[in-house]
Amino acid sequence: MKVPQFEIKVCGEYRGKFKNKVKIIRLQKFDDKGWITKKKNKLVQNFQYENCCIVHDRIIFDKNWYKGMIKWGNHFEHLGCTQKYLNKRTNDWLINERYFDIYFGFASLLDYQDWSNHAFIGGQLHIFKKSIFLNRGWNNFLFWNEAEDYEISRYYNSKGHILRFNPYSEVNTLSSRYNDIPKMIFNPYKRSNKYKGNPMRILGRKAYRYLYSYKFFRNTLPTLFKSNFTVKIVKNIFKAF
Repeated sequence: MKVPQFEIKVCGEYRGKFKNKVKIIRLQKFDDKGWITKKKNKLVQNFQYENCCIVHDRIIFDKNWYKGMIKWGNHFEHLGCTQKYLNKRTNDWLINERYFDIYFGFASLLDYQDWSNHAFIGGQLHIFKKSIFLNRGWNNFLFWNEAEDYEISRYYNSKGHILRFNPYSEVNTLSSRYNDIPKMIFNPYKRSNKYKGNPMRILGRKAYRYLYSYKFFRNTLPTLFKSNFTVKIVKNIFKAF
C-alpha cells in the first residue's frame, strides 16, 4: 500500500514467511476463552506510532486502503472503515438495538451517512490514536464474543472521542458470522425505524421494540430469555449470527 512508515506486530502465533519483519508479542493466558481484549491492549502498549490499526487475522486490506485513509485525513480519534465478505457488506458500521436491561443481542447496519449514540464498530477492525487508547483501552474483564467492541465504542464516545466512519477505505474478511444483518434505511431528519434485508430479522427487531414498550415484558423478559430453552432458539432465529 506504500505506507511510508509502518510496523506490524502480532499478539499470538505467527509462522509465516514474513516472520523476520513482524514483531511477535506473546500472550497465551485464557486462550480457551479468547482474551482478545488483553491482546489488543498489549499491542497498544507496544506500538511506536500514534496512528494505529488493530485487526483480526482474517482481515485483508484492499490495495487502495491507505489512499482512502489519506483522503479521509488525519482528523480522527476512533474510526471504522468499509468491510466486506464475499463482496457483500458485513459488520462494519453498526447500531446496537439491545436495550440495556434486556439482553437480546440485536445489531443492525447503519447507513454510512448515518450516526447514533449507540453506533459501534465490529471488533475485527479498529483505527485509533495511541495516545487516547493507551489511557484505558479495551475492558480486560471481557472476553471474545462478550460485546467488547460495543463496550469500547460506547466508552470512548461517552468521553467525547466521537466515533467516526471512513467510507473511502475498504478491507475484506475471510470469514464472517454476520452475513444477514438488516440495514437501517437512512433518514436525514430523524432516527429511522425502517429496515431492509431479511424479513425474519426485521420482524424480530420490531417485535422486540413492541414488547419493550410494556412494563410487564420489561420486567419478565430478561429472566425468560436466560432460562427458557425454546426462547433461546427463537432468539437465535431473529438475531444476526
